[in-house]
Amino acid sequence: MGTIKDILDLITQLRDSVKDRKVSADISHIQSLISVVQSENTPTISENLDLKTENFELKKENSELEQKISALEKSHTVEISDIKTHHQREIDNLKRLYSGPDVTEDYDPLNRPR
Repeated sequence: MGTIKDILDLITQLRDSVKDRKVSADISHIQSLISVVQSENTPTISENLDLKTENFELKKENSELEQKISALEKSHTVEISDIKTHHQREIDNLKRLYSGPDVTEDYDPLNRPR
């Protein structure tokens, strides 16, 4: 916005220094058009600032969510590994429990049909 103000100040100086009424009128017209542009840009600049703030907040939220996802993935990986280890121990315990002279490696303690 500072640039538009500088342009308006220069145009005012130019208009004041010009002796020809036609040129002075044209300069005044340019000055008023620049004022219109300035007033039309004010909401756009404000909206742009709001969007930049919202974008920053969304990036921050996205980063936090990505960290949470990463932490959940790591914890689930550990949980799955723990479950596999637990199940393998249970299988080993059942094999030991039911081992005997008539039990083979593919013994099914639940007696499911094959």
